[in-house]
Amino acid sequence: MSKYHRDGVDAIERQRLDLLRELNADGGWVVLGEYGDNDSAGASALRNRKRWRQLNQDPGRVPAVAFWKLDRANRIASQCIEWIGRCREAGVYLFSHQDSDQEPNTATAGAKLITGIKALLAEVETDSMSERQLAAKRHLAEAGFHHGGTPPLGWLAGPRITDEYGRSGVRLVSYPVEHPALKRAVELVLDGVSLARIADFWKAEYGITTAELVNRSVQTMIVDSLITGRG
Repeated sequence: MSKYHRDGVDAIERQRLDLLRELNADGGWVVLGEYGDNDSAGASALRNRKRWRQLNQDPGRVPAVAFWKLDRANRIASQCIEWIGRCREAGVYLFSHQDSDQEPNTATAGAKLITGIKALLAEVETDSMSERQLAAKRHLAEAGFHHGGTPPLGWLAGPRITDEYGRSGVRLVSYPVEHPALKRAVELVLDGVSLARIADFWKAEYGITTAELVNRSVQTMIVDSLITGRG
């Protein structure tokens, strides 16, 4: 889920407050800990969800887990169903602000079917979003436009333009100092000069002093030049 809604309110904090209000209204709940990850619940992000991994280290340590919505916990259908099963086996009660409590806590065929469908729909939604984002980036790349994020070293974001086909976007323009420094660094590396000597050369010739930035940028530029043939 996106961190911010259109009204600018932090979505994670909103979900947290909604859940706490319902737990308080429901009564009988004692919050033993909070596990929040400001990240997606999709496959690519699960590796980075430290709090989610911490929660699942020992599902038998707590009697219940409350969450805002099931797909906020996990958007991979097979993993979501497996997690619900492990919680049920460990006697962990699952409470959802947006879903029926009967579905994840009931072992009937009907409850499993509904939970499975919801988990699958959440996964399909995530996959569809990824496909749309990838298609948008591919469209920008085919038009020669920058697809967002911080421009790589040696480049600057130019003004937004509209090409002859009516496509609008931002093209990168070379940075006056960094771009020639990168081109020279590629030549030096191909001649067998070490990165340490190139760092000294950059410092003396261009005033670029950050060694970590030098190493990362030179390696990136080398790969790009060798693959595309650009110098």
